[in-house]
Amino acid sequence: AKEYLFWVLLFSFPFVVAIHTWDSADLFMHLNRGKRAWETGKLINSSSMVLQHASGMFYWIFQLLLEKLFRLLGVSGLTVLSAFTWVGVWALLIIPFVKKIPRSVLGLWILAGTLSCCHRINLRPEVFSYLFIAFYIYLIRKWDEEGPPKTAKALLSQSVGLSLIQVVWSGFHGYFIFGLVLIGLLAIAKAFQHKRNELEPLLFLALIVFCASNFLSWNNCHCSL
Repeated sequence: AKEYLFWVLLFSFPFVVAIHTWDSADLFMHLNRGKRAWETGKLINSSSMVLQHASGMFYWIFQLLLEKLFRLLGVSGLTVLSAFTWVGVWALLIIPFVKKIPRSVLGLWILAGTLSCCHRINLRPEVFSYLFIAFYIYLIRKWDEEGPPKTAKALLSQSVGLSLIQVVWSGFHGYFIFGLVLIGLLAIAKAFQHKRNELEPLLFLALIVFCASNFLSWNNCHCSL
């Protein structure tokens, strides 16, 4: 019971920090673009304010989702949802270390990390990038402990799953490039390990497919993967 209470109190800190007034001009810009997109049935053309890549703007999925959730949940509901998302980021980052690092150290890490980035804790598209990055780090740690997929079928399944995540991520925020970096580093690290196996060529093939998925988008009627 004491341990459960410890984690509840600890994660309540980033949750409370994430509950505040909507004061980001970017948020209202994204909300407006999402509203106009739903009303017109067309994605709003990018301007100099919005970054672009080969198939269109980065933020279109976030904008469409933001507008729908705003209509459904309102300001309060969206704010709470954003706060839970930030809690999810920290949870994914510390799960692999719960049994290896003292709780006090993990607690200080979360407190310090939340304070250091509190000026960015807002309902912005980058919160989903932090969530995806945390998930990838969690997955890599899991692979490090349990080993990568043992069969070609399992590797293919996870590769397709990660590629689909990347396609969605590229429609949320520009930090999707960090997904490529993390998985790319994993593939390179495995290639330099002394114990090689028959799955390595498939791992690099999966990486190629994974990279290609980032340059395709549902935007402008393109089909991904």
